[in-house]
Amino acid sequence: MHRDRPTPSRWADILRVALALLVAGVGAYLHSQLPLDLANGSMKSTGTIDAAVQDRREEEFGREQVVLAMLEARGAAVTCRTDDPEIAAWLDGMHEHPDVAECRLLPESDTSALYVAIVLAGDHAALEQVVDGLRRDAPATHVLSITGQPVGEVAIAHALAAEQRRVVPAIVLVLVLVLLALFRRPSLALAALLPGAGAVGTVGLLERSMGLEIDPVSSLLAPLLLTVGVAAAVHLVQRHLDLLFAGHAPKDAPTEAARRLRRPLFLTAATTAAGFLALTPNSIPAVRTLGWTAAFGVLVAFAWTVAIVPSWLRLTVVVDRHASRATRPPRATAKWLARLLDRRARPIVAFSVIALVALATLATKVHVATNPERVLPPEHRFRTETAHIGEHLGAIETFEVLVPAEPGAAAPNMFAVLGLASDLAGHELVAGLAEPPRRAESGSVLVNVLLRPSESDQREELFAFTETRAHERGLASARVTGPAVRVSRDSQELVRDQRRSLVLMLGVILVALLAAFRDWRLALLGLIPNAVPIAALYGGLVLSGRPLSTSTAMIGTVFLGLVVDDTIHFLHAYHRARRVGARPRSAVTEAFTRTSRAIVVTTVVLATGFATAGLGELATTVEFSIIASGTVMLALVADLVLLPATLLFRSRRGRKRAPLPVPSTIEPCPTPTT
Repeated sequence: MHRDRPTPSRWADILRVALALLVAGVGAYLHSQLPLDLANGSMKSTGTIDAAVQDRREEEFGREQVVLAMLEARGAAVTCRTDDPEIAAWLDGMHEHPDVAECRLLPESDTSALYVAIVLAGDHAALEQVVDGLRRDAPATHVLSITGQPVGEVAIAHALAAEQRRVVPAIVLVLVLVLLALFRRPSLALAALLPGAGAVGTVGLLERSMGLEIDPVSSLLAPLLLTVGVAAAVHLVQRHLDLLFAGHAPKDAPTEAARRLRRPLFLTAATTAAGFLALTPNSIPAVRTLGWTAAFGVLVAFAWTVAIVPSWLRLTVVVDRHASRATRPPRATAKWLARLLDRRARPIVAFSVIALVALATLATKVHVATNPERVLPPEHRFRTETAHIGEHLGAIETFEVLVPAEPGAAAPNMFAVLGLASDLAGHELVAGLAEPPRRAESGSVLVNVLLRPSESDQREELFAFTETRAHERGLASARVTGPAVRVSRDSQELVRDQRRSLVLMLGVILVALLAAFRDWRLALLGLIPNAVPIAALYGGLVLSGRPLSTSTAMIGTVFLGLVVDDTIHFLHAYHRARRVGARPRSAVTEAFTRTSRAIVVTTVVLATGFATAGLGELATTVEFSIIASGTVMLALVADLVLLPATLLFRSRRGRKRAPLPVPSTIEPCPTPTT
């Protein structure tokens, strides 16, 4: 028995909702005003060997940000000569710019095009001024193209900010329309939106107070929190309507709905937050930050669901018998579905187990291939200019080989260094040396190598080959470094981190289910419908020949914590029915009756919200939206087909193993006659 708690007064509800809306509005505004991570520093790993090598390279040779400019004539009648007054003035302007440390005219320059390597002295904010000045002062008779990693990082940062301004309002609008179609009343639709909005606003206040910046990973935070918050609130709104239909008073139904769902809602929030927290051991700062900020936002959404939404419902909902009747549990349909699954439990479970094993085996073969430039649309100016320069030069990126001079040891042998350079020159991904090897005052040597366009997994093979050849030539301390190396190896490390996080998350879910139901068999069965969508995600990528990217690599851990929510709600209803004496099929029927509509509604909301992100222009946003929507829909099938079939199959096996009935009386054996 539970104690009846007094219903808060109307003025208390008004004050609570008003304060909540104020926090959400201010926080959402501050979130929209967060500065951009122009240097993309949060996407570079920390605490790794590669980070340490990069730090030593900058310590001994200085930090260099290089921009490559290509100035070409517009027509055959125009030439590119350094003695041309306009071109000479343009080059002098570069040399005299306070944020430019050095300008080098590359030897590939000729009368048709000039290639200039510009070494920047300032930060990424100064880079924008330099690039704007180059474009403004370029001769009108010539065409200027600019590329380089610093330029690409700034372009990606601005594109992400524009994407957020475009996608987040679209998600809100679509969610409102979907919720209106499902609940038929604006007040109910807004009630379902409140927790997500509150989570985004509260996290926005936290981000602003900590001075965080927008990066390629944090741009996913607002869409995630919006959809997760709506999914949690839908269960409460649906239970509220069920209670109204059952005859509860409008002022009591929200409180009673929150009381009945507090335990499963807390479990779902805890598992979803755990899914995000599993990202925090990652070596990439942006992924770590997403992990704890999203986990905090999920807990905020839970608090709003059980504290703010009931107040909103008491203030706004008018009893509508037609709307309440439309949410009446489909008892007859639930009975029919439970009976059908009971009869087909064996083939459903057998097929699912075979599919799970096959997909999990395929998932082990998934590979990573990242190219930050492909985040941008194909028609973006940075991509077109980069491709144009690459066609002429053959290579636009470099990686470096650092051969450090160790204290007390002889300086690196230059003959061995030159031999290594010769070995690399014959590699298919190497276009040559960007400059002759340099030696620092300490004796350390730096080799700058031109890198042809390629994927990160191909580059990883080249980097491993480079270090192996260096060690074979006696350069035992040689290490590859540079931005291209960091991007490639950070991608590989991201996948390794996610595999560890996935295993950790499975353990967390198992412990949560054990704590909730105190039945290890039920907890293990609850893992199966959640493992299938994740295995299908990675196995499907392998079958389609698609590699993992930075955004899709995180989906497994995050969505394992997300899709388990509906499993918990179904198992909670099933377990509760079994505790009061219901047989397995009746318990499944009860679980369908109480949770199926809310599960379908939350899945539709999640899938629609993530699919709306596909309206974006960036490749990472579109890819994330497609895979996320597909994973959520597959999880729906697993929760409403595989999970009940597994529960019924378990009970059928129990019935088959039951002992034969013992007769109440035993007839004595006849006495043998002689």
